[in-house]
Amino acid sequence: MSGKSSWRSPAAAGHYAGHDLADFAQEFLRRNPDYQRDFAATEERIAAQPGRADQEREGLAGRWGLSFPLRPRPASIMQPGYLGPRPECRHGHSRRP
Repeated sequence: MSGKSSWRSPAAAGHYAGHDLADFAQEFLRRNPDYQRDFAATEERIAAQPGRADQEREGLAGRWGLSFPLRPRPASIMQPGYLGPRPECRHGHSRRP
């Protein structure tokens, strides 16, 4: 074993018990390198033309099959609902909640 806890452990099961399928799909997508590149490119286009932010984000959502019927806004990038990459810690690893 690698020393990491198993996703099959009772502790992991308890941690993920409150998550639904959308949470897992979001996490899978957020870790996808192609999505990360598309997200970054979209944000760069928005920075260059802020007036097109809604159109750019709708385009990103359409390319990846996303829909947000209630348009929730996450309070933090560490909460569910944020689909961008996690910030990196000083050692270059993604931070995990």
